[in-house]
Amino acid sequence: MGPLPTDTDQLVFKALQTYDTGEVVRWIDTAPPGAPEPDHPAPVLTLTPADAAPAATTTADAGPSVGVWGVVLGSVGIVLGIIGLVVGLRNRRNATAG
Repeated sequence: MGPLPTDTDQLVFKALQTYDTGEVVRWIDTAPPGAPEPDHPAPVLTLTPADAAPAATTTADAGPSVGVWGVVLGSVGIVLGIIGLVVGLRNRRNATAG
């Protein structure tokens, strides 16, 4: 890939989406600032200088992040797996002993 351009503040990625039916949707429309969004807008990547402050997000007030939930659910899965292993080994030992 290479360095991002420094002479613009955005990159526009015009794309064509083709369905199994042969229908093609052209995601190539752009709109001047302040105009309403077109029906099939082209994806736009907004560029900021490397030394710019990060944009404010609202996810901090939304509760635990997805990463925290992933750790919690993963931990619960590991604990349940260990319990299942212990129960299975205990049943196997009881079956061979009795």
